[in-house]
Amino acid sequence: MPNTFPILSHQGFSLDDEAQAIVETYPGDPPSYRMYKHANTAMKTETIVLRRLTQTKLATVRAFFAANMFLSFYVYDPSEGVTNQTFDPTGVSTTGRHLAIFYAGQGAAPKLSVKNAGNCIYDVDVQVLLLS
Repeated sequence: MPNTFPILSHQGFSLDDEAQAIVETYPGDPPSYRMYKHANTAMKTETIVLRRLTQTKLATVRAFFAANMFLSFYVYDPSEGVTNQTFDPTGVSTTGRHLAIFYAGQGAAPKLSVKNAGNCIYDVDVQVLLLS
């Protein structure tokens, strides 16, 4: 069983569904276009937003990134009703669970963005690509 991302994104998150295609537009009245479809499914990315983490929680997130930066893992999606009370760090619960990988864009290396927000307080943005 894959590991589970250790913290639920209860402070915030963003979702992006992107069609797997290339769209070329051509001038005119009305404009025309040509679409080169790569797949019938949307590529779904999620940015997990963690705010005001303590140094201990930051160390947990960084250790998880270091151990899983090239592996798939589970994330729980708050948009599907998962809360801190129902979050399952063991990965057994399937409600709102998705298989994911760290993602920074097509062709880019996985990245963990950390900002110091104050004295031993950190803000972290984690972008993942949902595989399921």
